[in-house]
Amino acid sequence: MEENKEILKEEETKKEKKHKEDKKCKEKDELIESLQNKVKELEDKNMRVSAEMVNSLRRKDEELNRLLKLKPKDYKNLSE
Repeated sequence: MEENKEILKEEETKKEKKHKEDKKCKEKDELIESLQNKVKELEDKNMRVSAEMVNSLRRKDEELNRLLKLKPKDYKNLSE
């Protein structure tokens, strides 16, 4: 009879440990998923910022080329 009680206690203890491990595992999985989503968001943001930078540099170069093509008399018209 005592053996049965001990066996039952051991089984309950094993179930509790398994439940705790499952809960920890689930929490870790949720954390990993959350972190992966954050990484994706930051990668997307980085790509947008890089694209904006490239576009900004391209527009600056186009404007600079446009200004360099102007004749000196055209500069006077710009200031008026």
